[in-house]
Amino acid sequence: MGTAPHHRSGALLLPSRPHLGHGTHSSKPRGYNIVIGAYQTPIMGVAEVGLVGAVVFHAFNGLRIILVDFWNIGTRIHRSMFYAVLILWAITMAAFTPRHLMFVFGW
Repeated sequence: MGTAPHHRSGALLLPSRPHLGHGTHSSKPRGYNIVIGAYQTPIMGVAEVGLVGAVVFHAFNGLRIILVDFWNIGTRIHRSMFYAVLILWAITMAAFTPRHLMFVFGW
């Protein structure tokens, strides 16, 4: 329950969407349009749910790690805080996922 989940979720963020389009800004407009067009497919829309899930978990878990490091009772209740992170993550994703998928699939 240490920082391993935080490191894993951070590693998932490396190949994320903004990183892929950076190389096409200075190239021809056609190449940029092809890359952006690939992002507008339903497969990428579903993949964005995973990306948002990793970002949200990484953010909540980062706050938990800060509390463990700087709060005098943080080390005693770190397990409870980890479960709180999971609950907050699940609530956030339950609110985000249906709305995002409605946008992706045009429901």
